[in-house]
Amino acid sequence: MSLRRYLIVLGLVFVSFSLVPAAHATNWSRCHVEQGETTIPNGSATSIVTLTTSITDLTSAFILSQATGTSNLAAAKNHRVAATITDANTATFTRVGTSYIAYVSYSVIQCYEDEFEVKTGTIILGSGVTSNAGTLSSAVTVDDSMVLVSTTTTSTGTDNTSAVTAELQDESTVKATRASSSTDTATAYYQVITFAGSVVQDVQTAEVTLSSGQNSTTSTLTSAVDL
Repeated sequence: MSLRRYLIVLGLVFVSFSLVPAAHATNWSRCHVEQGETTIPNGSATSIVTLTTSITDLTSAFILSQATGTSNLAAAKNHRVAATITDANTATFTRVGTSYIAYVSYSVIQCYEDEFEVKTGTIILGSGVTSNAGTLSSAVTVDDSMVLVSTTTTSTGTDNTSAVTAELQDESTVKATRASSSTDTATAYYQVITFAGSVVQDVQTAEVTLSSGQNSTTSTLTSAVDL
């Protein structure tokens, strides 16, 4: 695989990581990606998908997803969809609301040679809370890790109380944050992916802010990467 650097943007959190030099590179062709689309129909809060390829080790797989919907109302609970790998053969997509149709696209990535390890969990942001933390089952190496997050919400309004970012506070703690507190509850479903030292040289993470009137911004990496 010739790609030497990845840049993943999730909300206003970005992650950049550099792979090891080509002479010592991991055989990424041993990894498998399963992509698909599903719908959560009007009247339902869940879609359950049977994977074509079973996952051999749940700690060696993660899921990416994005959702849209037919609702023309400001009702975040209908279009905020969380994606989870629920067992070796199943991916589950969940929202709080049951109105209108939610369309979801997803990718399930699994590798077979200990390229990374995945830890998952949920963090609840309840009434009046803008941030909360979750404790990992065991410590990770922060410099080799990144956090993915998807959310559900009880909000019938806009996204300032339901859009959530997530980061590692330390080697054992994940912090989830939203812009505004509310009487509504947001639930963050996180995946912490820790790459083996033989796979990546470093992982750089940060947050950026788009102020009112801005449609773009930039951020400087703490160290240069090999493009």
